[in-house]
Amino acid sequence: MEEGEIVEFHVQHPSGYKTLVVFLCQVISTAKKKTITFESDFLLINGSEQIQADHIKDVRVFGNRIGVRLTGKAMVPVRLCFKFINSDRARGEEELKRWAEENEKPIVFRFFMMWI
Repeated sequence: MEEGEIVEFHVQHPSGYKTLVVFLCQVISTAKKKTITFESDFLLINGSEQIQADHIKDVRVFGNRIGVRLTGKAMVPVRLCFKFINSDRARGEEELKRWAEENEKPIVFRFFMMWI
């Protein structure tokens, strides 16, 4: 599946269309390009959503995926999952490391689950 591509398939489920709609929303939301801006004590997501540092439990890294896990949550929300573009990967990883150190947030290198 390529970035931005919408995949549709039908499932037989008691709430059939609801399952299809949820799946399509998840595919579309993960396919959109996202931005993350590292501010002094918060993260700015897609230019509009502020996540305060004290609401963040840790930053998860698995391969080239980055996930911001919130305090009190077991999984990373899809809206807080990112992948650095190859040309900006080194700079992005350095900024992430600097921000996490300044805000005393651990960076955990392991698999993480996402939820809608």
